[in-house]
Amino acid sequence: HIGWINYYHLDKQGRLAYVGICLPEEETWGKGYGPEAVSLLVDHLFGRMELEEVKAATWTGNRRMVRCAEKCGFREIARTPYEAEYSVRGEPLERIEFHISREEWLVLRGGGS
Repeated sequence: HIGWINYYHLDKQGRLAYVGICLPEEETWGKGYGPEAVSLLVDHLFGRMELEEVKAATWTGNRRMVRCAEKCGFREIARTPYEAEYSVRGEPLERIEFHISREEWLVLRGGGS
C-alpha cells in the first residue's frame, strides 16, 4: 500500500465525478504511480460507470497533482482564488479545476476518432 485514489462528488444524472489521489510517502513520488493510478480510475469511470466527464480539483501549491492531471490529459478549466490570508512557498492559494471528457479520453487512449 503506497497511497490511495478515489472518486467523489459523483453525479449520476450529470454523468460526472471528480478524482483525487494521495501518495504520502516521498519515496513514491516521481515514479509515475500517480498518473498510472489516475488513468486506471478514469478508464473505470468512463468504461464501467459510463460517465461522460471527469474532473479533478486541487490548489496551485500542489504541483504534483497539477502535473499528474496534465500528464493524464486533463485540461485546466477554472482557477479561483481561495479566500485565505496566507500563501505556500510565497504563492497565493488558488483552486484549480481540471476536466476531461469521455471523447477526449478515448482519443488519448487510442480508442476514439
